[in-house]
Amino acid sequence: MEKMVISRNKKLMDIKLNFKLNYRDISIHSFCIYKKYIFVITLISIGFSCVFVLPAHAFCLYHGVFSAKTTIAQEFADSKWVVRARVIAADYHWSDEDDSWTLYKLETVESFKGKLPAKFTFFTYRDSGGFYMDAEGGTPDLAGEYLLFLIPRPWPKTDPSAAKNALWVNYNCGQSKAWPKVTPEEVAQLRALRTQP
Repeated sequence: MEKMVISRNKKLMDIKLNFKLNYRDISIHSFCIYKKYIFVITLISIGFSCVFVLPAHAFCLYHGVFSAKTTIAQEFADSKWVVRARVIAADYHWSDEDDSWTLYKLETVESFKGKLPAKFTFFTYRDSGGFYMDAEGGTPDLAGEYLLFLIPRPWPKTDPSAAKNALWVNYNCGQSKAWPKVTPEEVAQLRALRTQP
């Protein structure tokens, strides 16, 4: 009888010991999986913070080259119209469901290439590929003047109806800019290019 009790107690001890060892193995395995999940979640969080916290950069593509540096002569040759224009109005369309965009109304101050009407429209999406004529605070830069190298809108079929017949810049990261940023040398170059046949 005594041997049976000792034998039973020994079996119980073995079971308890095995259970403790197995439980410890499971705990270590679970902890490793938990660490992997935490690592993956941390990487995803860092990725999202980079997307939403870092400042946005323009999407700049010129003849298939990202962030290309262009010259006035290059863009003059590429553009159908080159003008100094003044902002006279702007229609903003903000949306969480579809594309946000702005339609600017401009008047020609000086023409360097091509014949535009005295007043014309310029359309831009509000995205990383946009070209904005806004003042500080995101309001239209009314009476602000710009040097614009213009072409017809390249995607008229996908543009909203408000963009019909509106123009676009040849390169949104190129030589088109606010007129106060145009140097006297650049003005002289534009006028010289205008006189060439």
